Formats: sequence, C-alpha cells, structure tokens
Amino acid sequence: MGHVSDRLAIALDRERRGIVERVTNPDDRRVTLVTLTDEGRALLDAAAPAHVDAVRSLVVDVLDPTELVALAALSRRVAGPLNPANDSLRPTVDGETTRDRGTDQPQ
Repeated sequence: MGHVSDRLAIALDRERRGIVERVTNPDDRRVTLVTLTDEGRALLDAAAPAHVDAVRSLVVDVLDPTELVALAALSRRVAGPLNPANDSLRPTVDGETTRDRGTDQPQ
C-alpha cells in the first residue's frame, strides 16, 4: 500500500502547486479525475523538448536499426492494453479486471 499512498501524496502536492486539479467525471459523478491546469500544461510543454532529447540520447541513439525494430514491436505489445480502445484492463466491481477473469470482454 505504500506505493499507492506515495502516488497520492505526489498528486496532492501537484494539486497544491496548481499543476493539476480534480474534476468530476461527467460520465460517472462518483469518479473524480485529475487533469492538468493551464499552468501544468505550460510546465509539461516546457519540459517536453529536454525529455525527448534525453530519451533519444539514452535509448534511441544506442540501438542499431534491428534493435529499434525489436523495441518498437515490444513497445506496441506492452502498450497495447493501455490503449483506451482496449477494454481488457477495465476494472470490475470487485476490483479485478476483465483480463483477470480470463476474458477481454466487458462484463
């Protein structure tokens, strides 16, 4: 549980700093979403070029073309379930996901 409380503390700190804000999910008022504020978006936009440069120098530039193809394939495989169009990781009422139940179909 330490990991969850650490992430919550980080989110609350960002909220206090005005980087994110809580908003009620318009589709389900029981759910609170965290979104970037204009200030948060500006910080992200300012940090992006340096982040891209760091990833390029630490990951992309050290791999040969064959390794880059393999990395791209593995990345698609890992990121696929995170795609909002893929419902396989949708939480169920009891806290499991549809994948935990052995089905990728909504219940």
